[in-house]
Amino acid sequence: MSDPKQIPLKIRFLIGKEPEREMAIWAEDMEEAKDFIHLSLRWAVKELQEPEGVADIFNIETKRKVGRMAVLFDESGPMVHEQWTWVSGEEKNPLH
Repeated sequence: MSDPKQIPLKIRFLIGKEPEREMAIWAEDMEEAKDFIHLSLRWAVKELQEPEGVADIFNIETKRKVGRMAVLFDESGPMVHEQWTWVSGEEKNPLH
């Protein structure tokens, strides 16, 4: 059973040419959720040796899209550069 103060979220990951993957989490707030998603997305991109990945985040209860996070790695120079971004809000893309 989940804590009623936590937010139930579904995350859809798309990394490179890999098949789409989904997972559910419960978070205290959106800052905690974004931290978890950033670390998960960053790890998956590095592990799969892809230059980029995105995650769409949905509130399971409302079935609304909360936002999207993207991670990009540039390893073309002498230093590895990571860039990530968070876009809040709903698109015309509900959970189901």
